Amino acid sequence: MVQRHWERCPFHESGQCPQEAVVCKLLLVPQFLSKREIEAATVTCRGCEKRLGEKRKHRRTRRPFRGVLFKGQRTTLQAKILDVSEGGALLELEEWGHFEQGEKACLEIHPAPANPNGSSRPPIKVVGLVTRVEAEKRRLAMAFLDVGGS
Repeated sequence: MVQRHWERCPFHESGQCPQEAVVCKLLLVPQFLSKREIEAATVTCRGCEKRLGEKRKHRRTRRPFRGVLFKGQRTTLQAKILDVSEGGALLELEEWGHFEQGEKACLEIHPAPANPNGSSRPPIKVVGLVTRVEAEKRRLAMAFLDVGGS
């Protein structure tokens, strides 16, 4: 017997399926569905898999952080981190430098003070590759390669 897409769908299994009712019907009572309904569900599931598969793998936080971006040995740029996750970050630079996709850079993420008296925590240092460049907005996205303590 051929296994249908919805029987192995990781999004349905993890509770992320946007077509939950349709998939449950397909799994529980497929004998009550016409061939046309099954074909339509197959097309829907394949499209969903493609769309959901392109989503980010790590949850992101939009809490703003300050950062310092190091490019080579001489270039140091201040940045506002717009969002960050375990796998990467979106930065807005105060001054623009020339960046290309695939270029390696080091980022120091400066967390907000841990307590009201303002004592700061050490920065988190990461090495990453530039994955997207938006020069007109002074933004770039990075995918982290290596995460290390300070």
